[in-house]
Amino acid sequence: MGNTSWNANIILLYITSFLKNAQFFGAISIPFLLDKLQLDYFRIAMLELFFMACIFVLEMPTGVVADKFGRKYSIISALLLSSLSIGLFGLADTYWVLFIAEFLGAAGVAFLSGADQALLYDTLISAGRKKDGKHVLAKYDAFGTLGIIIAMPLGSFIVGHLEYPKGLSVAFYLTALAYALAILFIACINEPKRKSINEDWLQLGLKGIKGVWTNSKMRRLALNSSLISASTFFILWFYQPLSGFAGVPVAYYGFVAAGFNGVALLLLLNMRSIEKMWNMASLLWWTAIIAGLGLLVLAFVHQMFVVLVAICGVAVARFLRKPVLNDYINQRIKSVRRATTLSAVSMIERISIGAGYILVALLTDISLSLILVVLGVLTMIFAVMTRIRH
Repeated sequence: MGNTSWNANIILLYITSFLKNAQFFGAISIPFLLDKLQLDYFRIAMLELFFMACIFVLEMPTGVVADKFGRKYSIISALLLSSLSIGLFGLADTYWVLFIAEFLGAAGVAFLSGADQALLYDTLISAGRKKDGKHVLAKYDAFGTLGIIIAMPLGSFIVGHLEYPKGLSVAFYLTALAYALAILFIACINEPKRKSINEDWLQLGLKGIKGVWTNSKMRRLALNSSLISASTFFILWFYQPLSGFAGVPVAYYGFVAAGFNGVALLLLLNMRSIEKMWNMASLLWWTAIIAGLGLLVLAFVHQMFVVLVAICGVAVARFLRKPVLNDYINQRIKSVRRATTLSAVSMIERISIGAGYILVALLTDISLSLILVVLGVLTMIFAVMTRIRH
């Protein structure tokens, strides 16, 4: 692949990352479910557990689609389904309609899972730029983070000036539009040629799973990535009620999200400098410990400044780990089965998040502090169990 085609692919992927993360609803999703649809945390958790179960079922088949028929078409399918899902969320007025929206969204996530990374990494390989993987993946995540930084505060600001809670739906419509717009950019990508696959769907899926579990280094990387990502995932759920408890008005929830995403953006854009200063194994260790301690602080402290700093610490640690682990995992995968193997890694994370939703369903309506303690302790246990030393 020539330099022009390579650069064009990367730029288009960066734009797609920005648009698919332009989640205008992100900072008001919990108020939308609690106040507009009158759900409690248990029913919200059951809804999300259904979402994770659907992703788990669809994860491997959609990974196979990406490897057999093309990453580009898998991503287009993902964006279309996600746009329909988010739009239906905004229109929903009953609990059961949300399950249809969640199924469409789960299919969208499953089609995207592994396909975008695989397309980006294959582009680097075809251009002879594999050594830049960590840095390009970090920039890819940085553009996604920039989408969040712009969309979340804008979404919360817009709905904060509309009739509450009816106006909360507008943020979902704006997000659906961003997903639809992303399709136009991904359609322009020139996908690198790969070796054709003669294996059937089942063989390809089983080899993807086997590739994760039979290699001890890959298994440790996958577990470290999946388990700690799952235990820190719920900060993206809880920062909204935690901010509210600390005295932050709902119209400014998006600015809280923009704050911790902004810090993450600066760090991701300076990954080369961080790599020079830090051993990457130490970075993975300390980000996990910081995230665990931050969750414990949030369980017991409700002073606004401390809450905002702790939220930022947990979220930034989670974001900073992702491109480092993704690069090391991708280095150990053959391109011909890249999307399928990445889907196998994602399955571990989905199972872990699903188990977390069960804990959330059982404990959050009793005590938010209790679930934060459990998640904080689990994060540090996972860090010790799966520590990467080299």
